[in-house]
Amino acid sequence: MTKTYPPLTAYRVHLSDGSSYVTEMAAGVTLEDARAYFVGQRFEQSDEKTILEAVAVEPVEVSL
Repeated sequence: MTKTYPPLTAYRVHLSDGSSYVTEMAAGVTLEDARAYFVGQRFEQSDEKTILEAVAVEPVEVSL
């Protein structure tokens, strides 16, 4: 018997420098959950000097 799982959710996280990235999250994570988790978080960049902050989150359609 094949078990069916609900689809993952995906969100685009926008950073304070205008860049963004897409991340997949567990099924059932809502846009409100993702915003509460990401917005305001700070991300240290690889140069170890630049700190970017997540400023917005939007849903992305996941295609399988």
